[in-house]
Amino acid sequence: MPDSYPAGPGWERPPHIHFKVMKRGFVDCIPQRQIPSHLLNETDRLLQRKTHVEQNLMIAEVLPEQDSEFYYRIVLKRA
Repeated sequence: MPDSYPAGPGWERPPHIHFKVMKRGFVDCIPQRQIPSHLLNETDRLLQRKTHVEQNLMIAEVLPEQDSEFYYRIVLKRA
């Protein structure tokens, strides 16, 4: 599990993971995925700037059978 970290005065970034996804013929993608149900998600200045739909795409889904494993949907766009 990643850890949170201070990002500025009065701002703690919640745990999150960055992925770099590349495939020839597609646009490179570096998505950030938040850990679901983390309390700091509610006050994260970057996450809170997004629409509700965008937030749902940025927060990982918990696998139903295994509460410690997450599902990330990443879609690439053709270049």
